[in-house]
Amino acid sequence: MAGTESGEDLTLSLLDGPLESPPWQSFLAQLREATGADHATLLVRSRGLPLGEALRVYSGAADDEAVQQNLDQYEASLGFFGEFEGPEGTVQEFASGASPGSDPGSGILPHLRMPHPMEGVRVVRITEPSGVNAWLCLALEKGSFEREAGEILERLVPLMRGALRLYVRLEREKFVSEIADDAMRSLHFGWIGLDAEGRIIDCDFSGNSVLMRSKVVYRDVRGRITARTRQLAAELDAAIRKLATDPDARPVALVMSRDPWLDMLLVRSTKRNPAAAQAPLVIAYVHGDSWASTDRCEQLASLFDLSNSESRLALALSRGRTLAEAAVELSLSIQTVRSYSKNIYAKTGAKGQADLVRIVMRSVLAFAPQTGDGQSRLA
Repeated sequence: MAGTESGEDLTLSLLDGPLESPPWQSFLAQLREATGADHATLLVRSRGLPLGEALRVYSGAADDEAVQQNLDQYEASLGFFGEFEGPEGTVQEFASGASPGSDPGSGILPHLRMPHPMEGVRVVRITEPSGVNAWLCLALEKGSFEREAGEILERLVPLMRGALRLYVRLEREKFVSEIADDAMRSLHFGWIGLDAEGRIIDCDFSGNSVLMRSKVVYRDVRGRITARTRQLAAELDAAIRKLATDPDARPVALVMSRDPWLDMLLVRSTKRNPAAAQAPLVIAYVHGDSWASTDRCEQLASLFDLSNSESRLALALSRGRTLAEAAVELSLSIQTVRSYSKNIYAKTGAKGQADLVRIVMRSVLAFAPQTGDGQSRLA
């Protein structure tokens, strides 16, 4: 390796690779410089994954068109790899023009994004414990590699195993997070992290949507969360201060808007992020509906064959109203409300108010309004 300093830089770029986009781009560039290679490629793929879905990163002088043409040529004739050839963790040297089977690992070469045949090639395969494989390949257009190039790859193998394991773990966590985030958005839930003064520390996509679009709850000039009315702003501020300073404080539920609906549950935060400069003391869980109540009632009436009055009552009950509270809100007698509720339960198949909430939430999900990027949003 060309000096201790360059070796340390190469190690750091390898370990930082999983955090780059695309991953390991800087590492491949530095590896080419350290070994004198004309081209460097990295392919990461689990068994059975279509070739077109594998991670492929290239560094070299070839233009994107040449690399892509080579890739398309092989993808058109072979959608999947065969089994991975060659021993794991062993640096192999061979000519890329060799026929499959004449050199260990030669069957993998066409898939490593090489723009055209090479004279000198070094390849090593690294396997992550779950079975994900990474092929790291260096190539020379003319001549062959010095012995030092192979030694560099050999020294990198243990570090590459660790970096690959980190990459796989990060990708899985990212996938799980995206699925959970999609579900939260579809159900119109979000969160906002706050300090003791109500300053916004962090939030998710839906929480930020509320702050930016709802016109009910927003971020003031000091970076604090507040509400559009003085009464709501005072209640919100008092709840945040209570939760931030009293370990025994109970969660506080606030209805921020009734039409369109937006409610908030404030809880004392028990989670800490050791990587964050400041952890929130209070979490505000927000739940909203970007449809006006009249539109939502029309939707429920159409789905379950409810009358206008029944759909209004169903919506009120799904938002936590008791029969008595709904009667006052809708200007109906308690006897009429009880009669309507029986009809609602019969038509929707709900076995109680909790079941009715679930059914209404499903209908909300099915007809969730979308933003321009295809994501449903809060009020």
